[in-house]
Amino acid sequence: MTTQDDNSQKKKKTRHVPLDIRKAIVHHAKRGRTPVEIYDYLGRQPEFKDRMPSQRSVQRVVKDTLPHDTSEAWSLAQDEGPDTGLILETLAAAMEGSEGLIRHLTSAQANWIKRVRRAVPDLRPWVAYQVAVDFQKCAETKQDTSDLDAFLAFAPWRSAEHERRYDDARQKGYVPPAAHDVVLLQLELLRAWAKETGIMEGEDQDNG
Repeated sequence: MTTQDDNSQKKKKTRHVPLDIRKAIVHHAKRGRTPVEIYDYLGRQPEFKDRMPSQRSVQRVVKDTLPHDTSEAWSLAQDEGPDTGLILETLAAAMEGSEGLIRHLTSAQANWIKRVRRAVPDLRPWVAYQVAVDFQKCAETKQDTSDLDAFLAFAPWRSAEHERRYDDARQKGYVPPAAHDVVLLQLELLRAWAKETGIMEGEDQDNG
């Protein structure tokens, strides 16, 4: 069981990684790049190359971001459930979003994807994949998921009004803070990805 002291140690280990670099590491890790590939790639970027943390620090951030998933690869051949279409749609989105680096989902990922997409059907498949990975990691490490639950509850991607209500709730403290800075960072990235897809630019997708 992960204790509060253990979590504090994890924070100390990654705290010296600049926030913009940590965001970039998480961004690429969730798109299927290895720590070595991330370290090499970011080290060549002009905005990062003179500030890059050690390769071991990059590895720690990736370890804190992704679940340790040893479950078998998911396949339609072994799944006759009613939500297989949701999983296949998410698999396609993950392939496209990662530019082919993600080529399959695991059984554990598929289970979380089903839970997320059943609960919030209008969440874009690629974003749903990111949320599922976050929930899987939190379940593995016994982290609090209140921030992720609130993100789905307020559904800020649906319209500018939904986004306003979500931001207002966060400012007033209705939405609990993330238990770990990595979880909060992932939440920020999810909102950034949602904005990239144009679903938080004010168009109202709320059907009431």
